[in-house]
Amino acid sequence: MAVLVLLLLSMQAHFFRPSVFLSPYVDYYFVLENFSKDSYSEGSQGVTVFPSPQGQMVFTYGEHSDEKWLGSERLLSPDFAVTGYSTKSVEYYPQGALGAIMVGFKPWGIQAFLDFELKHITNTNSGMDLHFGKELVFVEEMLHEATNMAERLRIVEAFLAGKLRRPIIDKAMVHAVELITQSKGVMPVEHLAKECFMGRRNFLRRFEASIGINPKMFSRIVRFQQVFAAMDAQLGKPDWGQISFNTGYYDQAHFINDFKDFSGVTPSQFLESALPTEVGSSFDANVLGENLYEKVYL
Repeated sequence: MAVLVLLLLSMQAHFFRPSVFLSPYVDYYFVLENFSKDSYSEGSQGVTVFPSPQGQMVFTYGEHSDEKWLGSERLLSPDFAVTGYSTKSVEYYPQGALGAIMVGFKPWGIQAFLDFELKHITNTNSGMDLHFGKELVFVEEMLHEATNMAERLRIVEAFLAGKLRRPIIDKAMVHAVELITQSKGVMPVEHLAKECFMGRRNFLRRFEASIGINPKMFSRIVRFQQVFAAMDAQLGKPDWGQISFNTGYYDQAHFINDFKDFSGVTPSQFLESALPTEVGSSFDANVLGENLYEKVYL
């Protein structure tokens, strides 16, 4: 899979924080727009999204887009989607004018809006109509009729507020996420369970129920995100052995294999071919210093 992404100069990326009511669950809204008549050409490359420790929802008010998950065929992507945790990167290819609101949830946040376990849609953009029914028709109509971004965000927030099913957050699992983040994904499950004052089996059950993925895979994704910061911290030719040590990998071979599993390329290939984009730079600037995210969008 190629990770080189060519974005048009007319692309606009906007970052917003949620209302106070939704902030315990939602981390951000990331809005991409490109209404230029020249915004699409056959064969153009898309937007690459890397695995990150969160679920997402996507609300589209532009033209349709295709998606291509690592190792899979290019298919039509749902305009309104619930995205489970990703263990491999995915590219999105707009088919015309682009308008989409990406709702990035806190690690424990998205499960509060769903009546099914998030683990069932890992590496999947599941159509919202399968889970929320005909109400989405009205949401889509309102988003298309809205005349500005603030109005569209209010529509999305109103929809989310009405779909909150589990307002009680498992604070022990929030603490577990904090421990994983602070350790950069290297704290063993047994230690996490002990720190949360529970047995291993009970901890695993509650973690999956609250977060939507098992703690081992969640930790791997957190650790994968740390690699990008470790790369940026080195000047000149990268010392892969040092990077693998600094990010908690057993050895350099495990580090390279893990990076390739998630991204589709080796770390060396990534550095040789990946070019920063306005989308990725905009997102990175807004989450600077937040340990969960180092590189979500290329």
